Amino acid sequence: RSASAPSRLPAPFARWSFDSNARDQSGALHAELLGSATLRDGRLVLDGRDSYARTAPLGRELREKTLEAWVALADLDQRGGGIISVETEDGVTFDAIVFAEKDPRRWMAGSNFFKRTRTVDGPAETAKPGELVHIAIAYRGDGSISIFRNGRAYGAAYTPDGGAPVEFPKSARLLFGRRHTGGGRSFFNGAIDEARLYDRALSTEEIAASFQAGPTGVTAAEIARAMTPEQRAQIGRAHV
Repeated sequence: RSASAPSRLPAPFARWSFDSNARDQSGALHAELLGSATLRDGRLVLDGRDSYARTAPLGRELREKTLEAWVALADLDQRGGGIISVETEDGVTFDAIVFAEKDPRRWMAGSNFFKRTRTVDGPAETAKPGELVHIAIAYRGDGSISIFRNGRAYGAAYTPDGGAPVEFPKSARLLFGRRHTGGGRSFFNGAIDEARLYDRALSTEEIAASFQAGPTGVTAAEIARAMTPEQRAQIGRAHV
């Protein structure tokens, strides 16, 4: 994980580092592990069969947004697994980072019945097992959708029919490792090192800066907040 980062990075609405738990490091969208999902070596490990994580409800409407993750694929030939998905409570409407549902080894902006999905002609994925890939998808207020891989545009931006983005209700939630609830062939085989949700569409420059900074893990301030007064005092005595 990166020890140094640019001072002006975009602040996420929610962030999951998966270092020791599936809690939201920025807010209250804590996730629960389901199926065979596990945490190992600072990553959410997913088996592609029944494992995923699901957050608490958003608690606010969400329209313009960016989904971002550092992910390692266990199998380049898997089809249709979701990395991050924002879905309605019934799983019928969703927007997601999806791998190879339509085209082998290619990333896409997944959506219900492909309503907001287009083939963007990005290159086929070549990452080795365990190698981290940074993927981000920005959903702008004008309805346009842009995909990024390792800080660079992945294929061409596009605007689906209908223009305006979906407005997700307060009851919507996020999934990690599953395209959407009830979907066939929807589970992801691999690991997520860190995931973030922004309540706005990041610019090209912001996404490049976030990729360069890398996943941040748990900050010193977050560790301090989680400690009991006795633990903080013990560390203070050790540094005297």
